[in-house]
Amino acid sequence: MGDFLDQVPVPAIKLLGVAEVAAAVGLIAPPLSGIAPILTPLAAIGVIAIMVGGIVIHGRRREFSNVAVNVVLAISAGVRPVHVPTTTSAQVRTLSGRKFVTG
Repeated sequence: MGDFLDQVPVPAIKLLGVAEVAAAVGLIAPPLSGIAPILTPLAAIGVIAIMVGGIVIHGRRREFSNVAVNVVLAISAGVRPVHVPTTTSAQVRTLSGRKFVTG
């Protein structure tokens, strides 16, 4: 793998991988399903924590391109997406057999 990963215990690497997959599922699944939406901000906090750890590790190893990637990912996890209003069925009206959307 790499000289750094050879120094890290395998269970720690697996735990990090599981945490990253869990964070990805927590960011994607709740908004799509509408179930347990509290998981999304918790997953975002988890991603930020993982990325801060990555920033520290890569910074110590002077891998500054990887630090930049971790910073971008941490910021993107911490930014709340812009809510785009959707049209509800109550806003759709019929006029002369044609449907149109009201403001």
